[in-house]
Amino acid sequence: MSGRKLVVYLVEDGLVAPQTNYFDEVEDSPYYGLGDPIENFVHNHTLRHSFSNIVGDEIPTTPALVDYITNYSFELPQSFVVENLHIVAILTDMDNNAINSQHVHLGDNVSYE
Repeated sequence: MSGRKLVVYLVEDGLVAPQTNYFDEVEDSPYYGLGDPIENFVHNHTLRHSFSNIVGDEIPTTPALVDYITNYSFELPQSFVVENLHIVAILTDMDNNAINSQHVHLGDNVSYE
């Protein structure tokens, strides 16, 4: 395998903060009339840290049927809620087109299919 990149993100659910509302006056929007900004909006899947380069780290040329393994580390700030954290991994080509992806709750394991 060659010409591939690995993107690895840490995302968090349940972050509460104001949200700009461009649809406050759009009558067929679910956000109609909620104000701008929407106060106490719950943000999910919020990027908290990019382990890799934001558009991915190049994967060295790897023979067929050989797993590519790499390690990333990051010290979690106390403000992060561990129960709400997920890891998102994306395999892309060199043009940033997604080939495959996987996500997992922090602390769990899943295979990359």
